[in-house]
Formats: sequence, C-alpha cells, structure tokens
Amino acid sequence: MIAGGCDNAGQGALSGASLGALAGMGLGSLSGNMGKGAAAGALIGAVGGAIIGDQNDRNSRR
Repeated sequence: MIAGGCDNAGQGALSGASLGALAGMGLGSLSGNMGKGAAAGALIGAVGGAIIGDQNDRNSRR
C-alpha cells in the first residue's frame, strides 16, 4: 500500500494520513511546531488519500 496504490477510501485515508504526517512533521519542525505540522499533515493527507482511494475503487468497477 503506497501512495496512489490504494484500492479504496479506507486504504487511501490510512496511507495518506501516514505520509501526510511525515511531511507535516518535517515542515513543522522548521518553525518549531513539529506536532502541529504532523497533525495538520495527517488530516490533509487522510482526506486526499480517501478521495484518491475512492476514485480508484470506482474506476476499477468499470
């Protein structure tokens, strides 16, 4: 399960949240807000991943 390789919204949300948290942690650490950056990245990544996973699921049903 890698970004873009998710089969449904649940998988997309999990992979998006984990990758988003890592990216947010890195960006947040630049300003001394690692925890806030990780939380924001996880939320944004989960929403984006769920949307991509849902679209992958819909396209595979065609």
